[in-house]
Amino acid sequence: LDATSSIELLSHLNELAYSNRTVVLTIYQPRFEIFYMFHKLILLSDGKVAYHGVPQKAYSFFVEALMNKYLNRGLLMPQLEEHNPA
Repeated sequence: LDATSSIELLSHLNELAYSNRTVVLTIYQPRFEIFYMFHKLILLSDGKVAYHGVPQKAYSFFVEALMNKYLNRGLLMPQLEEHNPA
């Protein structure tokens, strides 16, 4: 789907979710606008849950995990670039 169609589809799915229905969706590299329309995320890595929570906290969760990885090894953390969190 193109970006406009994806946003429209997700808007309709959000309406279903607000009417007390469960909506499950898989999406590959969504745009910012679409990423932040989700209520909750489950992000997988190698078939295991890497993150479960709200989209607004996903980026900071992974940055913190990366910082801990470098600090625990006594290494300097590389400079991170701001980009699409998806």
